[in-house]
Amino acid sequence: MHELSIADQIVSMVELEAREARAIKISSVTIDVSVLMEVEEDNLLFCLNTLKKEYAITADTVFIYREVPVEFLCLNCGEAVIVSDLTAPVCQKCGSSSLDIRGGDSIYIAEMEVEMDESRSTEKCDAGE
Repeated sequence: MHELSIADQIVSMVELEAREARAIKISSVTIDVSVLMEVEEDNLLFCLNTLKKEYAITADTVFIYREVPVEFLCLNCGEAVIVSDLTAPVCQKCGSSSLDIRGGDSIYIAEMEVEMDESRSTEKCDAGE
């Protein structure tokens, strides 16, 4: 079950980021997960909800799971193709199955909502800020 190691990394990363930002509580964390990652949503959320108890700052965190489609480029016609069902991905424009992955092939912490120490107010932070 690779969900446990993924959850461990997520909890550790958000705890460290929040601590460095001097937050006192993480209210919620939104995680974007590509269908290519083959992550079982229920298993990941179970692991996250178990591991979050290791830190006071994450003890009450609500984890939000969002499945992200895969983005391909059709090598035949150049069309951008977004696919949620990977059973038999094909270009919607020309029908080719010759596709190159361009995005949506990872797990991404998209958003964290934290309570800050100095103001006790809630702030929403997009990843990368």
